Parts: sequence; structure tokens; C-alpha cells
Amino acid sequence: SRISISGHRKSSSLGKWGIKLEAALETITAAAPGAQDDAIEKFKELAHEMRGFGGTFDYNLITAISDQLFRVMEQFKGIKAQQAMIIKLHIDSMKVVSTERIKGDGGERGEQVMSGLGRVIAKFT
Repeated sequence: SRISISGHRKSSSLGKWGIKLEAALETITAAAPGAQDDAIEKFKELAHEMRGFGGTFDYNLITAISDQLFRVMEQFKGIKAQQAMIIKLHIDSMKVVSTERIKGDGGERGEQVMSGLGRVIAKFT
């Protein structure tokens, strides 16, 4: 079974998604500006899958972060340094949620994470 009582497997699986997202971001940033479209679409598919995956295991904060990431990527016309930084902050936030096993919406900490990400998006988009 992939799910253990302790939640270790769930957290481990979420960590693997973070690694996949980081690798997909590296693919985007390594691509020439005109050649990013396919890599961006693949990344958005992963972010979309994370939305469902987080909710399945009561990591609703990961679902919220993934949803916000997916929506902000819809606005990007390409990925440059600022957009990559915003994406990386979302990935890092999901990794913290996974590592620290922050369940549900994360309470006050979850609100702080989402608010902080929102401020970064507002500043750089």
C-alpha cells in the first residue's frame, strides 16, 4: 500500500512531486524563450495534478498553493527570471507543507503562506 498510518509515504510522495515540479521548471528555464511552450504546458499539467493530489491526502494547503500556481502560470507569456522566482517560491512552499506535514488548510500558518505568495505575485506580475 502507498499510504501508511504514519503518513510517511504520503509526505514522501508529495516530496517526489516537488522534485518533478523543480525538474520541470529547470526544463522551462533552460529552453530558449520561443521554445518554452511545451515545457510550460507540461509544468501546468503537473501543477494541476498536485491540486487533486493534495486534497486526496488532506494537504489542502498544497491544493491551494498548486491552484494559485496554475492560475498565475496562465497569466505568464513566457518564463523569465521573475516568473521563475514566483514558481520556485510556490514549489518551495509546497515542499515545506510536505516536510512539516501541515494538514488541512494549515490554519494561521497556511493563511500566512498564501498571503505571502499573493503579495509576491502582486508585486511581480
